Amino acid sequence: MDFEDFKNERLREELEIGKEKFGRIFCFLDFGNINHWFEKDQRNLDGAALSVDEKWSVDSRNKPPAKPATSDMPKNQQPTNRFNERSSYPTNKPPTKSVVVDLERLSTTISRFSNRSYFYYGFDAGKSASLHLIVKARKFFHVAVTKPIQWIKHRLDPVKDANNLRLINEDSSGRFIRIPKCNFDVELSIDAIRLSENYDTVCLFSGDNDFLALLRFLKEKRNKKVILVHDGHTRTELKAGADLTVSAQRIKKYIAIIKKTQRAQSGEGLDIGPVSTGRMPL
Repeated sequence: MDFEDFKNERLREELEIGKEKFGRIFCFLDFGNINHWFEKDQRNLDGAALSVDEKWSVDSRNKPPAKPATSDMPKNQQPTNRFNERSSYPTNKPPTKSVVVDLERLSTTISRFSNRSYFYYGFDAGKSASLHLIVKARKFFHVAVTKPIQWIKHRLDPVKDANNLRLINEDSSGRFIRIPKCNFDVELSIDAIRLSENYDTVCLFSGDNDFLALLRFLKEKRNKKVILVHDGHTRTELKAGADLTVSAQRIKKYIAIIKKTQRAQSGEGLDIGPVSTGRMPL
C-alpha cells in the first residue's frame, strides 16, 4: 500500500465509509449550499476563537477590485442602463471577504472515497472570477454542470429593509435590490437517477431539503445506499433517509481554509455571488 492509498483508507475509516458496505460511490455536489457551510464558524481547528479579520471559507473566487459608490461618482459617470436604473451602495457595509480557496482540496477529499464527482454551480457572466471558478471546477471534478444566474428584483420597503447590505438599484418604480437565483435541484436529480445503474451509493453534498424526494426514490426504487454530507441547518427528514450522515464539521479541516477578511472601504459593496439554494439572507 502506497502513501496515497493509506490516506484514502484512513479517511474512509474516519468517516466510516467502508468499501464492503457502500461499494461504488458517485458524489453530487450542490456547491451553492456547500459554499455557506462555514461562514458563521467562530473558532479554528484548535478551538481558539478566530480574530475579527479571519473567516472560514470554501469559496474559491478571487474578489475583484471594489467599485466606487455611485454617490462618489460624477453624475455623468454614474451607472445607468436602457431601463434608466441607477445603483448605489448602502452606508452600513460589513467587512467583505478576500477569499482565494483552491477547489483542489475539496476534489481531493472526495476522490479518496468516491469513484466520480459531479459539481453544480451557477455563474455570473459579468464577473471574470465567477467564470474562473467554473474553469477550475471542470479541471478538478469529473463533471461540472453550470448555467447563468437569474437575477430577481426585490422592491425595498423603507422599514422592513432598513438593514439591507446589498447593492441598491433604482428605476422609475422605486428602489430595489437584485437577488441571485440559480437552483440545480432538477439537474442534479436527473443526473443522479440517469446514472444510478453505474453506482451502488449516492453521496450528496447538500443540506437542501428539496433533495428529500430524490434520496427516497434512489433508496426505495433503485435500492441504492445514501451518504449525506451536510451542515448544521439540515432538516431531520433529510438526514433520516440516509444510510450514513457526515457532518460538514467532520471534514472542515480537509476542505476549508481560514482567510483574512478585508474591511470595506468607502464605496465597496457586498459581493454576494451566485446562490443555488436561496439560503442567502436579504
